[in-house]
Amino acid sequence: MNNPEGHPVAVNFTKAINLDEKIEVVEETDSQGLIVFRFIGFKLDKNSVNKILQARSQGEKLYLSRDLLDNLRTCALSEGEHRNGGNRFQSGMTFCTYYQKNGEASFSDKILMRTAISLDGDIINQVRKECLNNPQKCLAIGTAHHWLIAQITQQIGVKAVSYKYVQWRIWGIALAVGVVALILAVTNIIPWWLFALIALAAALAAFFLPSQVGIRRREWIQWLTAFLSPNGSDRAKRIWRQLIS
Repeated sequence: MNNPEGHPVAVNFTKAINLDEKIEVVEETDSQGLIVFRFIGFKLDKNSVNKILQARSQGEKLYLSRDLLDNLRTCALSEGEHRNGGNRFQSGMTFCTYYQKNGEASFSDKILMRTAISLDGDIINQVRKECLNNPQKCLAIGTAHHWLIAQITQQIGVKAVSYKYVQWRIWGIALAVGVVALILAVTNIIPWWLFALIALAAALAAFFLPSQVGIRRREWIQWLTAFLSPNGSDRAKRIWRQLIS
């Protein structure tokens, strides 16, 4: 495909299904208004289940808006609040599916399927008995339920960065650049002054770039302080976006 100027334009064939209106973070509060428990809820119906099954068969991904992704990450990190309003770290994640039958005006408050994933990797799946009366329907909803869980858990994680790994990796690249420049200088392909300039630039890059990891370390500390402080969720979200960008 070409643009009006005649240059080729890259086309992204990866599709994504948007189900933001079907996914929400549910917060249960006590009499004082403090959040005592958070979980991720899926509000599905026949149409949305069919869309998910089709997306799954076609290898599509789940699109999550930025605001929803922020809420999901908060749920993944905090299961509730302390008495002072600060967040409590998550001991696991819970996913619940509600289902709206044809002809019903609204969703039932009964949870049809529930999956709890603990930090040590244990998984507990629960299915309401009435769902098992229709095995084909139960299989379709269960497949949609677990597909959503897999898509969400893949997108809310953050890869850890090792300072020593980055440091040695950058120094290795700088050394390789210096050796190549030296060979070019010895064979008179480039002048010696240019070799000295390249070697100096590579050494400076290797010295200063790893320090950026240290900056991100400070961002982690700032995020942790904001995350645990009373009413610090908004500030923690802003810092979190910097960490994952």
